[in-house]
Amino acid sequence: MPKIGGIVSGMDTDTILAQLKAIAQQPITKLKARQAELDTRTAAWDAMDAKFAGLRAASKTLTDMFSTRPTMVTSSDKTLLNANVTGTAEVGVHVVKVTQTARGQESMSNNFAAVDTPAMADGTLTLKVGNGTVDQDVTGTTLLSMLNNGAGVTLGTIRITDRTGTSAVIDLSGNITVQDIIDDISGAAGVNVTAKLNADGTGLLIQDNTGMTTGGLVVAEEGGTTAASLNILGSSLAGEVEGGDLNPLYTITVSSSNNTLEGLRDAINDFGGPFSASIVNDGTGTPYRLSVVSRYSGDASEIALTSSDPGFTFTEVEAAQDAIIKIGTTTPQEFRSRTNTFNSVIQGLSLNVLDADPAKAIIVNVESNVEGAVGTVKNFFNAYNAIVTAVAEQNTYNAETKTKGGALFNNPLLSSALSDLTNAITESVDGLTTSASSIFQIGVNAGKGGVLEVNTATLTDWMTNHYEDVKALFSSSLNGALSAVRSASSTAIDYDVNRVANGVTDPALFGPLTEGWMDNTPNIFSDWVTLQFASPRTIARAVVHTLNTNTNPVATWGIKDYDIEALRIGANPADDSSWTAVASVRNNTQGVNSQLINAFTDQLRVKVLASHAADGQSRIVEFEAFESTGASRRTGALVTRISDDVGGVFSTSRQQITEEKSRLDTQIEVTNDRVNREIARMERAFNQMESAMSKNQTMGNALTNFLNQTNANS
Repeated sequence: MPKIGGIVSGMDTDTILAQLKAIAQQPITKLKARQAELDTRTAAWDAMDAKFAGLRAASKTLTDMFSTRPTMVTSSDKTLLNANVTGTAEVGVHVVKVTQTARGQESMSNNFAAVDTPAMADGTLTLKVGNGTVDQDVTGTTLLSMLNNGAGVTLGTIRITDRTGTSAVIDLSGNITVQDIIDDISGAAGVNVTAKLNADGTGLLIQDNTGMTTGGLVVAEEGGTTAASLNILGSSLAGEVEGGDLNPLYTITVSSSNNTLEGLRDAINDFGGPFSASIVNDGTGTPYRLSVVSRYSGDASEIALTSSDPGFTFTEVEAAQDAIIKIGTTTPQEFRSRTNTFNSVIQGLSLNVLDADPAKAIIVNVESNVEGAVGTVKNFFNAYNAIVTAVAEQNTYNAETKTKGGALFNNPLLSSALSDLTNAITESVDGLTTSASSIFQIGVNAGKGGVLEVNTATLTDWMTNHYEDVKALFSSSLNGALSAVRSASSTAIDYDVNRVANGVTDPALFGPLTEGWMDNTPNIFSDWVTLQFASPRTIARAVVHTLNTNTNPVATWGIKDYDIEALRIGANPADDSSWTAVASVRNNTQGVNSQLINAFTDQLRVKVLASHAADGQSRIVEFEAFESTGASRRTGALVTRISDDVGGVFSTSRQQITEEKSRLDTQIEVTNDRVNREIARMERAFNQMESAMSKNQTMGNALTNFLNQTNANS
């Protein structure tokens, strides 16, 4: 139907319809205003979340600080030597002299007029870095740092599985020589293998000793790259894994395709070895020379270059050398490092050599850093006070204007979170035998508006004279298993489940009438051991000790697969769905497993799913559950729980807002559809009225014309 728009009736139907639509859409305006309020609330929650994150970071920093005694170190000459605290450093003064800095080797070829013309005759060019110039140079006494042409070995853990399918995780960290690696692999409990040098003396050979003729021998990584750097990563159905060359000789076959400086440069770099090549211009009449530089520093980076062409030679322009420092005065002790960093020559310190001056005595002074420690404690309370202030700002109210302070005014979730936070910081710490069990004893006072104020002088005195007491107050933890009620799915005769949490962790004491727990249902899983605490608490770490001795190794007697589960607060422990897995261990090969769980619960259990034992029984030596009791430790655990992406205060609040905004979107859409339908109906009615009036007007005009014509004719 054509739109007439009030031409006949004289009514402004467009304006009328627009006004009617505006009136009908007033509920939508209110809904959108509500959405804007929710956006403001989301922003408020985000800002509050950031405040809590600041406290979590401050809690961690404070707890970590107490892992070592706070110290600071200074160097009297920072142009020669820098020093940093990396661990527990003893207060004192050290005299250091830098004899030389570490550097790699650089060698240059003789000069040539061009880079793209032949530089040497057909033949070979060999390169070797490190221990000698021949390929057969690995012995038991070879330093691991010398392997891989001076690149060294990345040390960590590997997993070896023998032909019976039994595996063991072997920790090689801390090894120094090739023989250390051989001894650790050959002596590994739970797996029957031997390590030795291969027949060529170039690498390692791992042999299976089980006597099995089927199954494979497997050497695999255990979360690192140690097996690869030792060149033993792999498997074999023949029962032997022979490692690759640990100090290979690099050989280039020189021909017309690569005999220019450019060709030789590219061939050297294509190895990806512990050296690199480039072309330099020394500005002479025949300016171009091939430069070969070791990628690593230290004596082990010495490069040996051998050319079959006597007309193509190399000259050493910079020799490889270790960094050398001397510590002491009367009888100074010399220390060497392949890099310019010394990490263990002085306990708790890292020394970084910048330049050498053998005659200059550098004073490295380690002092107690009480001021820095006090500042860290104050930062912790400042982060808490920032939350108190932010919550107070949200809860202000102006009676005259009847306006609330913020979008989170009197929010019960936020109020509860702040209350829990205050308790975590201010409550006394249980289990301490020191002279301070409350923050109010070390110079902290309750200030106006709920903030906590620190008396710097009092806190400094405590940190100076009672450091261990303050450390315990903030960072202590307690094995809650010792006071928990213990129970089990079943217990074998002469075993007592109470002995699974009595503080005895030595697996050699495990047995009937002595120590530990064993179930009474062989090959029927799951088995479980439960700790029931007197009240809900945050368990930060769970430690499970299973059977692991030389006679009864974990790989054949310990528990194999298990979960650490926490009971939901208020749930029924008899209902398996009431338990939540907070950590899982599969194919266990360790006697002791420590798991960070940060679970808030009143019951914790080990749920055993499978055992390595041939008799199908589960054996646990000790089950420990460490709760965060120190003020900063328990505060950090609480904030982590409050900020949890699942079930935390902020995630719950954001989810509620998201759900409400979704409902509002639906309401707005439904209301818009209804208003549009009603306006369309009214528009059709107006058009119909205009059309009818137009027809009547046409008929009236026609009748008038007819009558006028009739009168005229008469």
